[in-house]
Amino acid sequence: MIIYADLHIHSKYSRATSAKMNIDEIARFAPIKGLNIVGTGDFTHPKWFRELREKLIEVSDTGLYKPLKKPDSPLYFMITGEVSTAFIFEGKLKRIHHLILSPSLEVADQIRYRLSKYGDLSVDGRPFLQMT
Repeated sequence: MIIYADLHIHSKYSRATSAKMNIDEIARFAPIKGLNIVGTGDFTHPKWFRELREKLIEVSDTGLYKPLKKPDSPLYFMITGEVSTAFIFEGKLKRIHHLILSPSLEVADQIRYRLSKYGDLSVDGRPFLQMT
């Protein structure tokens, strides 16, 4: 299988992102763009995570998911997210965006629990974490 993937997307819960970035719309347009795997983005956000649990079904322990409404779709979803951190280097603030690829929703939930100690995950789909 040839993979055409976009693993760095954002949901409707990220700043400056369309309100149409939901599972149904992503599942509709990703295949039109030639994609067969797309990241969910933003799994750290509580509302989006709930939606992922409600609207995706796992494909037999593969780490990939299908839309519940379209199980015969050629599109697979991978559970992904992004967080931001910052540090000072040579007197200047440097921001880093970290992509997170999770093997399952269950592991993503464990990651969310751990990350919640470093910032408010409900503020943005790409939360800023206070870490040193």
